[in-house]
Amino acid sequence: MADSGTIWAAGQWGGHSLAYPMNLALSIGIFRLADGDIIPGSKFLYILLTFSLLFGCYRFLLRHQVDKIWAIAGVVGLLLIPLFFFHATTGLANLPFTTYLVLGVLYSLEGVRDSSISQTLLGSILLALAAWTRPEGILFGLVFLVLIYALAYFLMKSRIRSGIALASFLPMLIIPGSWIFLLGVKGMSSDQIGGALEAFVKESMRGHFHFDTIKVIIQYVYQTLMTVSFVYFIFTLVIVIVSIPLTRWYLDKFKLSLFILDVFAFLLPVLLFFIASFNESDFLLFLSQSTDRAFLPALTMTMLVAILAVTNKAMKKE
Repeated sequence: MADSGTIWAAGQWGGHSLAYPMNLALSIGIFRLADGDIIPGSKFLYILLTFSLLFGCYRFLLRHQVDKIWAIAGVVGLLLIPLFFFHATTGLANLPFTTYLVLGVLYSLEGVRDSSISQTLLGSILLALAAWTRPEGILFGLVFLVLIYALAYFLMKSRIRSGIALASFLPMLIIPGSWIFLLGVKGMSSDQIGGALEAFVKESMRGHFHFDTIKVIIQYVYQTLMTVSFVYFIFTLVIVIVSIPLTRWYLDKFKLSLFILDVFAFLLPVLLFFIASFNESDFLLFLSQSTDRAFLPALTMTMLVAILAVTNKAMKKE
């Protein structure tokens, strides 16, 4: 787009052309318009997003009374994961998507719990930017928002005000909604995601749900998580499990809510894989190309859950 001088160049370049929102393309193009990208500033975009995610996680941990040493250890460990570091230095959309999604979930959860319009609005804008970065972000953002409100009402017993709800859902309707209305529907209809959705709906209406595919997905996800790239994840997961009887972190409703959101961060990619299976001629090849990076948001959130779990002070028995 920056080289051609027109946004329609996005339809000729890249694997998904106009099926993807133009957040990253426009962000890179701004540097070209400003100074011809002489610095080149666009090359620092992914580095800035990476450190925004790490700093946002660090501040989140400090706000929840986590010692600085624990917080630093968590974010540095996350950065040193080969998979995470790889996506922080390439032009793929997965790391920016993870940054917007994870920080959006954290601010939204805190904002709804504390009835803070400013935090809720910031969280919703970040979720909207996630939806403006990858098309599946629309599903992720809406599911997480609905789940956050359910957890706030039923688990954390927070009072839900209409202004807070408006601050949550309005950016999600405006930012990705405008893209869907102007370009998204047409772009996605001829792309991988559109074909998968169409095939899924048709097969479901015929009663063909392909449940045998779920076993294949679970086996492939398990094999992926057991690789060296996810050793850090296994380590943090063990911390979460071991800390259950030691610190009883689950008694803290906020930490339990974050854990539930983390579980859904794992389940949503599995759901997308299941939908994609209806239209993929070589489904195993698709899984090999998509599985590891699809769990970057869940990997990040698991680190936060583990740090909060191990630093939690167990309540004394009365």
